Amino acid sequence: MKTIKKVLGGLFALALMVALFTGTGMEARAAEQIEVEITYIYVDNNGNNAIYIDSENVDAGTTWGSFFSSYAKCYENGTISNANAGNNWNTVSVQNTLYNDISQCSGNPITKFNSYVDVALVTFYGIPTGYRHGFYSFQALKNGEHIDSGTGWDFLVPTANEYGSEAAIEYAKDNLRMYDYIWNYCNVPGATWEVTAPRTPSQGQWDGYLVTINLPAGSSTKNSDTSDKNIEKQEVQTPENNYGVFQESVKQSVDTAIAAATKAAQEAAVAGKTADVKPVAIDTGVWISFKGDVYKKLQDSGLPVQITFFYKGARYRVDIPAGADLMSLVDENGYCGFLNLMAHFGGTKL
Repeated sequence: MKTIKKVLGGLFALALMVALFTGTGMEARAAEQIEVEITYIYVDNNGNNAIYIDSENVDAGTTWGSFFSSYAKCYENGTISNANAGNNWNTVSVQNTLYNDISQCSGNPITKFNSYVDVALVTFYGIPTGYRHGFYSFQALKNGEHIDSGTGWDFLVPTANEYGSEAAIEYAKDNLRMYDYIWNYCNVPGATWEVTAPRTPSQGQWDGYLVTINLPAGSSTKNSDTSDKNIEKQEVQTPENNYGVFQESVKQSVDTAIAAATKAAQEAAVAGKTADVKPVAIDTGVWISFKGDVYKKLQDSGLPVQITFFYKGARYRVDIPAGADLMSLVDENGYCGFLNLMAHFGGTKL
Protein backbone atom coordinates (compact mmCIF):
# COMPACT_ATOMS: atom_id res chain seq x y z
CA MET A 1 0.00 0.00 0.00
CA LYS A 2 2.84 2.41 0.85
CA THR A 3 4.44 1.66 -2.52
CA ILE A 4 1.16 2.46 -4.34
CA LYS A 5 0.83 5.76 -2.44
CA LYS A 6 4.40 6.71 -3.36
CA VAL A 7 3.74 5.96 -7.04
CA LEU A 8 0.50 7.96 -7.05
CA GLY A 9 2.18 10.80 -5.21
CA GLY A 10 4.98 10.84 -7.75
CA LEU A 11 2.52 10.91 -10.67
CA PHE A 12 0.59 13.81 -9.13
CA ALA A 13 3.81 15.75 -8.55
CA LEU A 14 4.86 15.14 -12.15
CA ALA A 15 1.46 16.30 -13.44
CA LEU A 16 1.67 19.41 -11.28
CA MET A 17 5.14 20.27 -12.62
CA VAL A 18 3.96 19.79 -16.22
CA ALA A 19 0.98 22.07 -15.55
CA LEU A 20 3.14 24.75 -13.97
CA PHE A 21 5.69 24.79 -16.77
CA THR A 22 3.34 24.33 -19.72
CA GLY A 23 0.41 26.39 -18.45
CA THR A 24 -2.09 23.67 -19.37
CA GLY A 25 -4.21 21.12 -17.55
CA MET A 26 -4.43 22.85 -14.17
CA GLU A 27 -5.50 26.35 -15.23
CA ALA A 28 -8.73 27.72 -13.77
CA ARG A 29 -11.14 28.32 -16.61
CA ALA A 30 -13.92 30.87 -16.34
CA ALA A 31 -17.34 29.19 -16.57
CA GLU A 32 -19.76 30.36 -19.24
CA GLN A 33 -22.13 32.97 -17.84
CA ILE A 34 -25.85 33.29 -18.47
CA GLU A 35 -27.70 36.52 -17.71
CA VAL A 36 -30.91 35.99 -15.77
CA GLU A 37 -33.49 38.77 -16.21
CA ILE A 38 -35.81 38.89 -13.21
CA THR A 39 -39.13 40.72 -13.57
CA TYR A 40 -41.36 41.52 -10.60
CA ILE A 41 -45.06 42.18 -11.21
CA TYR A 42 -46.88 43.13 -8.05
CA VAL A 43 -49.51 45.28 -6.39
CA ASP A 44 -48.16 48.38 -4.64
CA ASN A 45 -49.45 49.79 -1.38
CA ASN A 46 -51.89 52.03 -3.32
CA GLY A 47 -53.59 49.05 -4.96
CA ASN A 48 -52.05 49.64 -8.39
CA ASN A 49 -49.93 47.31 -10.51
CA ALA A 50 -46.20 47.96 -10.59
CA ILE A 51 -43.22 46.40 -12.35
CA TYR A 52 -39.52 46.15 -11.43
CA ILE A 53 -36.71 44.51 -13.45
CA ASP A 54 -33.47 43.13 -12.01
CA SER A 55 -30.69 41.00 -13.52
CA GLU A 56 -27.86 38.75 -12.39
CA ASN A 57 -25.22 36.58 -14.09
CA VAL A 58 -24.89 32.89 -13.18
CA ASP A 59 -22.66 30.01 -14.30
CA ALA A 60 -24.03 27.77 -17.05
CA GLY A 61 -25.39 24.57 -15.54
CA THR A 62 -26.82 26.31 -12.46
CA THR A 63 -30.31 25.08 -11.58
CA TRP A 64 -33.21 27.37 -10.81
CA GLY A 65 -33.35 25.93 -7.29
CA SER A 66 -29.72 26.87 -6.67
CA PHE A 67 -30.32 30.32 -8.09
CA PHE A 68 -33.41 30.95 -5.97
CA SER A 69 -31.62 29.87 -2.79
CA SER A 70 -28.70 32.27 -3.34
CA TYR A 71 -30.35 35.20 -5.11
CA ALA A 72 -31.27 38.07 -2.78
CA LYS A 73 -34.80 38.66 -3.99
CA CYS A 74 -35.90 42.27 -4.24
CA TYR A 75 -39.07 41.78 -2.25
CA GLU A 76 -37.03 40.27 0.61
CA ASN A 77 -34.19 42.76 0.79
CA GLY A 78 -36.39 45.85 0.51
CA THR A 79 -35.44 46.98 -3.01
CA ILE A 80 -39.13 47.08 -3.89
CA SER A 81 -40.09 49.68 -1.33
CA ASN A 82 -43.69 50.29 -2.44
CA ALA A 83 -44.87 46.65 -2.50
CA ASN A 84 -48.13 45.73 -0.77
CA ALA A 85 -47.33 44.04 2.53
CA GLY A 86 -49.93 41.37 1.76
CA ASN A 87 -48.31 40.22 -1.50
CA ASN A 88 -47.93 36.45 -1.85
CA TRP A 89 -44.78 35.76 -3.90
CA ASN A 90 -45.16 31.98 -4.35
CA THR A 91 -46.34 32.18 -7.97
CA VAL A 92 -43.43 32.36 -10.43
CA SER A 93 -43.02 32.13 -14.21
CA VAL A 94 -39.79 30.55 -15.46
CA GLN A 95 -39.15 30.72 -19.22
CA ASN A 96 -42.90 31.35 -19.77
CA THR A 97 -44.01 28.34 -17.69
CA LEU A 98 -46.25 29.30 -14.76
CA TYR A 99 -45.70 27.60 -11.39
CA ASN A 100 -47.63 28.09 -8.16
CA ASP A 101 -44.54 27.24 -6.13
CA ILE A 102 -40.86 27.93 -6.84
CA SER A 103 -39.93 24.38 -5.76
CA GLN A 104 -41.77 22.97 -8.80
CA CYS A 105 -39.03 24.17 -11.14
CA SER A 106 -36.06 23.96 -8.75
CA GLY A 107 -34.37 21.05 -10.54
CA ASN A 108 -34.51 22.60 -14.02
CA PRO A 109 -31.22 24.01 -15.41
CA ILE A 110 -31.09 27.70 -16.28
CA THR A 111 -30.98 28.19 -20.06
CA LYS A 112 -31.27 31.10 -22.47
CA PHE A 113 -34.89 31.65 -23.50
CA ASN A 114 -34.37 30.90 -27.20
CA SER A 115 -32.18 31.80 -30.17
CA TYR A 116 -33.74 35.28 -30.32
CA VAL A 117 -33.79 36.19 -26.61
CA ASP A 118 -30.25 35.80 -25.29
CA VAL A 119 -31.09 35.74 -21.57
CA ALA A 120 -32.89 33.46 -19.12
CA LEU A 121 -36.25 34.79 -17.95
CA VAL A 122 -38.01 34.55 -14.61
CA THR A 123 -40.99 36.53 -13.28
CA PHE A 124 -42.14 36.80 -9.67
CA TYR A 125 -45.79 37.68 -9.07
CA GLY A 126 -46.75 39.44 -5.85
CA ILE A 127 -50.44 38.53 -5.66
CA PRO A 128 -52.23 39.63 -2.47
CA THR A 129 -55.55 38.23 -1.31
CA GLY A 130 -58.32 39.64 -3.48
CA TYR A 131 -56.36 39.63 -6.76
CA ARG A 132 -55.88 37.14 -9.61
CA HIS A 133 -53.58 36.78 -12.59
CA GLY A 134 -54.54 38.44 -15.90
CA PHE A 135 -52.85 39.74 -19.03
CA TYR A 136 -53.08 42.23 -21.88
CA SER A 137 -53.14 41.58 -25.62
CA PHE A 138 -53.02 44.45 -28.08
CA GLN A 139 -53.44 45.28 -31.74
CA ALA A 140 -52.25 48.50 -33.33
CA LEU A 141 -53.96 49.65 -36.54
CA LYS A 142 -52.97 52.53 -38.81
CA ASN A 143 -55.62 53.75 -41.22
CA GLY A 144 -57.43 50.47 -40.57
CA GLU A 145 -54.44 48.25 -41.43
CA HIS A 146 -52.64 46.01 -38.92
CA ILE A 147 -49.12 47.20 -38.02
CA ASP A 148 -48.35 45.44 -34.74
CA SER A 149 -49.86 43.12 -32.13
CA GLY A 150 -48.93 40.84 -29.28
CA THR A 151 -50.10 39.10 -26.14
CA GLY A 152 -48.88 38.03 -22.72
CA TRP A 153 -48.29 41.33 -20.87
CA ASP A 154 -49.15 40.19 -17.33
CA PHE A 155 -50.91 42.18 -14.65
CA LEU A 156 -52.94 41.48 -11.51
CA VAL A 157 -56.71 41.93 -11.43
CA PRO A 158 -58.96 42.59 -8.39
CA THR A 159 -61.30 39.64 -7.89
CA ALA A 160 -64.01 42.08 -6.77
CA ASN A 161 -64.20 43.36 -10.37
CA GLU A 162 -66.24 40.88 -12.39
CA TYR A 163 -64.60 40.10 -15.73
CA GLY A 164 -65.91 42.45 -18.42
CA SER A 165 -67.55 44.83 -15.96
CA GLU A 166 -67.06 48.59 -16.20
CA ALA A 167 -64.89 48.52 -13.06
CA ALA A 168 -62.69 45.76 -14.54
CA ILE A 169 -62.26 47.64 -17.82
CA GLU A 170 -61.37 50.88 -16.02
CA TYR A 171 -58.81 49.09 -13.83
CA ALA A 172 -57.23 47.52 -16.92
CA LYS A 173 -57.06 50.97 -18.57
CA ASP A 174 -55.54 52.62 -15.49
CA ASN A 175 -52.78 50.01 -15.18
CA LEU A 176 -51.85 49.78 -18.87
CA ARG A 177 -49.24 52.53 -18.57
CA MET A 178 -46.86 50.12 -16.79
CA TYR A 179 -46.01 48.71 -20.24
CA ASP A 180 -44.22 51.26 -22.42
CA TYR A 181 -44.41 49.07 -25.51
CA ILE A 182 -48.21 49.37 -25.65
CA TRP A 183 -48.53 52.75 -23.93
CA ASN A 184 -46.32 54.47 -26.52
CA TYR A 185 -48.83 53.56 -29.21
CA CYS A 186 -51.69 54.90 -27.08
CA ASN A 187 -49.86 58.22 -26.69
CA VAL A 188 -49.27 58.87 -30.40
CA PRO A 189 -50.94 62.24 -31.20
CA GLY A 190 -54.39 61.65 -32.67
CA ALA A 191 -54.53 57.99 -31.64
CA THR A 192 -57.68 56.52 -30.11
CA TRP A 193 -57.75 53.34 -28.07
CA GLU A 194 -60.07 51.13 -26.07
CA VAL A 195 -59.85 48.12 -23.76
CA THR A 196 -62.31 45.26 -24.17
CA ALA A 197 -62.86 41.89 -22.51
CA PRO A 198 -63.22 39.40 -25.39
CA ARG A 199 -63.52 36.20 -23.37
CA THR A 200 -66.36 33.84 -24.22
CA PRO A 201 -68.13 31.78 -21.52
CA SER A 202 -66.37 28.61 -22.70
CA GLN A 203 -63.00 30.13 -21.83
CA GLY A 204 -63.50 29.91 -18.07
CA GLN A 205 -61.36 32.16 -15.91
CA TRP A 206 -59.16 33.52 -18.71
CA ASP A 207 -58.66 37.16 -17.68
CA GLY A 208 -57.44 38.50 -21.00
CA TYR A 209 -58.02 42.16 -21.92
CA LEU A 210 -57.61 43.32 -25.52
CA VAL A 211 -56.24 46.81 -26.20
CA THR A 212 -57.15 48.10 -29.67
CA ILE A 213 -55.26 51.21 -30.82
CA ASN A 214 -56.21 53.15 -33.93
CA LEU A 215 -53.45 55.40 -35.28
CA PRO A 216 -54.20 58.18 -37.77
CA ALA A 217 -52.75 57.88 -41.27
CA GLY A 218 -49.30 59.44 -41.58
CA SER A 219 -48.62 59.39 -37.83
CA SER A 220 -45.42 58.19 -36.22
CA THR A 221 -45.75 54.84 -34.47
CA LYS A 222 -43.73 56.13 -31.51
CA ASN A 223 -44.29 58.93 -29.05
CA SER A 224 -41.07 60.87 -28.41
CA ASP A 225 -42.47 62.22 -25.14
CA THR A 226 -42.33 58.78 -23.50
CA SER A 227 -39.67 56.11 -23.14
CA ASP A 228 -38.97 54.12 -26.29
CA LYS A 229 -36.58 51.68 -24.65
CA ASN A 230 -38.91 48.69 -24.86
CA ILE A 231 -39.66 49.38 -28.53
CA GLU A 232 -36.02 49.90 -29.42
CA LYS A 233 -35.03 46.69 -27.62
CA GLN A 234 -37.31 44.58 -29.79
CA GLU A 235 -35.46 45.12 -33.07
CA VAL A 236 -35.87 41.55 -34.36
CA GLN A 237 -39.55 40.73 -34.85
CA THR A 238 -40.01 36.95 -34.64
CA PRO A 239 -42.93 34.50 -34.31
CA GLU A 240 -41.98 34.24 -30.63
CA ASN A 241 -42.26 37.94 -29.78
CA ASN A 242 -44.66 39.41 -32.36
CA TYR A 243 -48.23 38.24 -32.86
CA GLY A 244 -48.43 39.50 -36.44
CA VAL A 245 -45.22 37.70 -37.47
CA PHE A 246 -46.52 34.58 -35.73
CA GLN A 247 -49.78 34.67 -37.73
CA GLU A 248 -47.87 35.02 -41.02
CA SER A 249 -45.57 32.12 -40.10
CA VAL A 250 -48.63 29.92 -39.47
CA LYS A 251 -50.06 30.76 -42.90
CA GLN A 252 -46.70 29.83 -44.46
CA SER A 253 -46.81 26.52 -42.58
CA VAL A 254 -50.27 25.83 -44.02
CA ASP A 255 -48.98 26.54 -47.56
CA THR A 256 -46.10 24.12 -46.97
CA ALA A 257 -48.49 21.43 -45.66
CA ILE A 258 -50.81 21.86 -48.67
CA ALA A 259 -47.88 21.54 -51.09
CA ALA A 260 -46.64 18.40 -49.30
CA ALA A 261 -50.14 16.84 -49.31
CA THR A 262 -50.60 17.62 -53.02
CA LYS A 263 -47.24 16.05 -53.87
CA ALA A 264 -47.98 12.96 -51.76
CA ALA A 265 -51.38 12.52 -53.43
CA GLN A 266 -49.85 12.78 -56.91
CA GLU A 267 -47.11 10.26 -56.12
CA ALA A 268 -49.66 7.87 -54.56
CA ALA A 269 -51.89 8.14 -57.63
CA VAL A 270 -48.99 7.21 -59.91
CA ALA A 271 -48.29 4.18 -57.71
CA GLY A 272 -51.97 3.24 -57.59
CA LYS A 273 -52.20 3.84 -53.86
CA THR A 274 -54.03 6.18 -51.51
CA ALA A 275 -51.88 8.81 -49.80
CA ASP A 276 -51.85 9.11 -46.02
CA VAL A 277 -53.30 12.49 -45.07
CA LYS A 278 -51.12 14.19 -42.48
CA PRO A 279 -52.54 17.02 -40.35
CA VAL A 280 -51.27 20.58 -40.43
CA ALA A 281 -49.28 20.47 -37.16
CA ILE A 282 -48.80 23.85 -35.44
CA ASP A 283 -47.04 24.47 -32.13
CA THR A 284 -48.04 27.99 -31.08
CA GLY A 285 -45.78 28.42 -28.04
CA VAL A 286 -47.22 31.15 -25.81
CA TRP A 287 -49.87 32.38 -28.27
CA ILE A 288 -53.44 31.24 -27.54
CA SER A 289 -55.46 32.50 -30.51
CA PHE A 290 -55.55 32.94 -34.29
CA LYS A 291 -57.07 35.72 -36.35
CA GLY A 292 -59.84 35.02 -38.83
CA ASP A 293 -57.58 34.98 -41.90
CA VAL A 294 -55.54 32.13 -40.40
CA TYR A 295 -58.70 30.11 -39.68
CA LYS A 296 -59.88 30.78 -43.25
CA LYS A 297 -56.64 29.38 -44.61
CA LEU A 298 -56.84 26.33 -42.35
CA GLN A 299 -60.47 25.73 -43.29
CA ASP A 300 -59.81 26.05 -47.03
CA SER A 301 -56.79 23.73 -46.89
CA GLY A 302 -59.05 20.67 -46.69
CA LEU A 303 -56.59 19.08 -44.26
CA PRO A 304 -56.99 18.04 -40.62
CA VAL A 305 -55.33 20.42 -38.17
CA GLN A 306 -53.43 19.73 -34.95
CA ILE A 307 -52.77 22.73 -32.69
CA THR A 308 -50.49 22.49 -29.64
CA PHE A 309 -50.42 25.42 -27.22
CA PHE A 310 -49.39 26.45 -23.71
CA TYR A 311 -51.90 27.70 -21.14
CA LYS A 312 -51.45 28.32 -17.38
CA GLY A 313 -48.51 25.99 -16.81
CA ALA A 314 -49.65 23.13 -19.06
CA ARG A 315 -49.56 22.15 -22.73
CA TYR A 316 -52.70 21.16 -24.65
CA ARG A 317 -53.49 19.76 -28.08
CA VAL A 318 -56.61 20.28 -30.19
CA ASP A 319 -57.31 17.97 -33.15
CA ILE A 320 -59.60 19.48 -35.78
CA PRO A 321 -61.04 17.30 -38.56
CA ALA A 322 -60.62 18.24 -42.21
CA GLY A 323 -63.38 20.50 -43.54
CA ALA A 324 -64.49 21.76 -40.11
CA ASP A 325 -66.32 25.11 -40.14
CA LEU A 326 -63.77 27.25 -38.31
CA MET A 327 -64.94 30.67 -39.49
CA SER A 328 -68.19 30.34 -37.55
CA LEU A 329 -66.13 30.36 -34.33
CA VAL A 330 -64.41 33.69 -35.03
CA ASP A 331 -65.81 36.45 -32.79
CA GLU A 332 -66.82 40.00 -33.66
CA ASN A 333 -63.24 41.19 -33.04
CA GLY A 334 -61.91 38.76 -35.66
CA TYR A 335 -60.29 36.25 -33.28
CA CYS A 336 -60.92 32.80 -31.86
CA GLY A 337 -59.01 31.50 -28.83
CA PHE A 338 -57.81 27.91 -28.56
CA LEU A 339 -59.86 27.29 -25.42
CA ASN A 340 -62.90 28.01 -27.56
CA LEU A 341 -61.63 25.43 -30.07
CA MET A 342 -61.33 22.91 -27.24
CA ALA A 343 -64.94 23.57 -26.27
CA HIS A 344 -66.03 22.56 -29.78
CA PHE A 345 -63.55 19.83 -30.78
CA GLY A 346 -62.25 18.57 -27.45
CA GLY A 347 -58.62 18.60 -26.40
CA THR A 348 -55.82 16.67 -24.75
CA LYS A 349 -53.63 17.80 -21.87
CA LEU A 350 -50.07 16.75 -22.69
